[in-house]
This record gives sequence, C-alpha cells and structure tokens, in this order.
Amino acid sequence: MSASMSVLEHIRRVKTPLIVLEFVFVAAFVAELYYLRDKGAFEPRRAEMIALMLPLLGFFICFFPLCYYAWFHEPLGARVRFLRLLFFSALLLVCALCWFNMFDLALSFSP
Repeated sequence: MSASMSVLEHIRRVKTPLIVLEFVFVAAFVAELYYLRDKGAFEPRRAEMIALMLPLLGFFICFFPLCYYAWFHEPLGARVRFLRLLFFSALLLVCALCWFNMFDLALSFSP
C-alpha cells in the first residue's frame, strides 16, 4: 500500500467527525460575528484576536483533509494527479502563509 493510499484510508475513517467539526467551527464563527455585531466597535487585545481566529483555523484544519480526499480518492492519470497535487499544494501554502501573517498581526496587538 502506498503512502498516499494510507493517508486516503485514514481520512476516509475520520471523514464524518471532520465534517461535524467543520459545522461546529462555522457555528462558533457565526456566533462570534453576532457577538461582535452587538458589541459595536472595540479594540481587541492579543488574546481576543487569537480567540476570534481559532474557529476559522479549526475550519481550515478540517477542510484540507476533506478537500484532499475529494480530489484524490479515485484513480487518476499521472498528469492529472500531478496537476491536482500541484494546485492543492499551492492552495495549502497560500493558506498557511495567510494564517502565519494573521497570527503575526494578532501577536503585534497590545497584551
């Protein structure tokens, strides 16, 4: 069994909990948005900024394995698989860089 097949098999086993967690993180983010709408303008501190980003981070952590499974669970030709893997890697890299920049920005807020 190849390494990618074992990864796909593992993702297939935990697919349902990942989907449930995605919905939980979306609900938490919606609750945060309603909380911020009712609160009005405020200046968040460092811990508040990080706490506000955690549901979105959790969503993306659950999203990427599901995305990988959806794109690679069926047999593909070598070229198509390479192009999908290249696009998936680029998407993952851009997302990781954005998250790194957002956490860096959150850490620059006053404590």
